[in-house]
Amino acid sequence: MSSWTSGYVADIEYTSGFYRELAPSYLYFVLLSQKLRSPPIGPGTTYCELGCGQGFGTALLAAANPQARFWGFDFNPTQIASARRLAADAGLTNVTFEDYSFEQAAALPFDALPQFDVITLHGIYSWISPENRRFIVEFLDKRLKPGGLVYVSYNCLPGWSGIAPLQRLMREHANRYPDRSDLQAEAAVKFAGRLKSGGAAYFAQNPASGPRMEKLPSMNSNYLAHEYLNCDWHPFYHLDVAREMEAARLAYAASATLAENIDAVSIPADLLPLLAETRDRGWQETIRDYASNKQFRRDLFMRGAPPLAALEQGRFLGEMRFGLMVPRAAVSFKFRGPIGEFTGQEEIYGPIADALAQRPHTLTELTQLPAMSGRSAAALLQAALFLVHSGQAHPLPYDPRGKGGDVARAFNRAVAGRIRIGQQLNFLAAPAAGTGIGVSYVELVAVLALLENPKVTPQQAAQFGWSIMAQTGQRLVKAGQTLQSQTETMPELEAQLVAFWTEKLPVWRMLGVV
Repeated sequence: MSSWTSGYVADIEYTSGFYRELAPSYLYFVLLSQKLRSPPIGPGTTYCELGCGQGFGTALLAAANPQARFWGFDFNPTQIASARRLAADAGLTNVTFEDYSFEQAAALPFDALPQFDVITLHGIYSWISPENRRFIVEFLDKRLKPGGLVYVSYNCLPGWSGIAPLQRLMREHANRYPDRSDLQAEAAVKFAGRLKSGGAAYFAQNPASGPRMEKLPSMNSNYLAHEYLNCDWHPFYHLDVAREMEAARLAYAASATLAENIDAVSIPADLLPLLAETRDRGWQETIRDYASNKQFRRDLFMRGAPPLAALEQGRFLGEMRFGLMVPRAAVSFKFRGPIGEFTGQEEIYGPIADALAQRPHTLTELTQLPAMSGRSAAALLQAALFLVHSGQAHPLPYDPRGKGGDVARAFNRAVAGRIRIGQQLNFLAAPAAGTGIGVSYVELVAVLALLENPKVTPQQAAQFGWSIMAQTGQRLVKAGQTLQSQTETMPELEAQLVAFWTEKLPVWRMLGVV
C-alpha cells in the first residue's frame, strides 16, 4: 500500500450506499424526540460529510434537500471523481466534492470553508489511525457551529470482542497473499472457512463468529475489503469515543438509532435500576451496550445542546408531518430493538397506519383520530418513533412539488439512467421526506420509464426494460432460476411492474420520487 493511503484500502472503490440516519430531517426528529434543540434544518443549512466515499449518499441528500448546501470530502481522488460525475449528471448545484484527507481538511484556512450545522462520519472512525482521528477532532473543533450536530458511527465493544480475532485473521492472510483488495478479501474468507470446517476451537468457543461466518461469503467483496483489511481497525467503547470528542467541545446527545433511546426496548427490565443509579450519560450508555452486547453505534454529539421545554417540544412535534414510506399492506407492527423483537398494539398502530395511508398527517392530527381518544401523547409519540425506527414512516418536512421536487427527480433520472450502462445504484431521492428510499432493479426500470414518459403503462415499461436488459446482459431471477430469454423474462418483468404500479407507485408519488 502506498503511503498516501495511510494503510487504508484504496485500490478498489467503496460501495455506493445511503444511510437514512444521515438525513437532516431524520436527525431533527431524533433530537426533537429527546427534547433537544436541533441546528437549523432548511434554507441556509450547511452540511459536511467527512469520508464520503463515492459521494452517492451526499449527492442524494443534496438532491432531496435542495435548499441546503452540502460538502463531501474523501481522500481517494477516484471516488471524488465519481461523485463529481454523478452530481454533474444530475445537475446538482448545491454540493461540493473535494479529495481532501482528514489532515488536509483540518489544515484549510479558516475562510476556505463555512461553519457547518451538521458534520457526519459514517463507517470511518473505527477504520483509521489515531493520528487521523485527531485530525477529525481538530476539524470538528474548527468547523462546527455552536449548537451544531456531529454524527459518528463505529464498531463498538463489547459486541465485537468475540469477533475481532476474525478481522485480524483475515487481514494477516491478506498481508501474506498480495493481490487486489477485493480478491484478497474473498481468499481470506475462504481461508477462515477452512479453519472453521477443520475444527478450529476459536469458532466453537466464540458463538458470535458462527453467524458472522455464515454471512461473509455472500457479502460484497469490496465492502469486505474496506471492513476487514485496513491496517487500522479499532472497535471502541462508547466512553473512549466520547472522551475523544470532548477535545472538540462536544457532548453526547443521543443515539441516531431511535429504539436505542427508549429504555423499555434497549435494556432488560431487571437492569433498569442500574441506569437510575447514575446521572453519568457515558456510564449509562456503557450499561446499555453491555445489556445488548452492542456491535455498532451511531452516536450524535452536539456543541452545546440546549434542552427544549416540554411545551416547545410538544408544539414542534405537533406540527411535524409524517407519511408512510411503504404501502399500507406492507406495514408491520413487529419491530426489532437492541434486545430483541417487540410488537406494537394493533389498536394504536392500526389506525395510525390507516390514516397515513390516506395522506400525510401531523402528529396533532393523529391525536384527533377517534382511536386515539384517551391515549396519552407519549403513547402516540412512541408509535411514531417505532414506525420511523423501522423505516415504514418518516417525517415529511417538504412539499415535493415545484422546483425542489424537480431537483430530486432530475437526480433520480440520472441514477436510474445508470442501468443503461449496466450500473445499479440502489437508492433514490424522496424529496418530501428529505431522504432516500431503497429501490430494486425493476423499480429503477419503472422510475426511468416514468420520468421519461409520465403516461407510460406497465406493459410499455416492460418492453422498455427488456430493451435495456438485452443491451447490458442484466437478467431477472425467479424461484432461484435466472431468466435468460425475452420470452421467459417478459411475463415476470411485466408482473413485477404491474405490482409496482398498484402498490408502491402511489406512495412514491406522494414522496415526490416520480
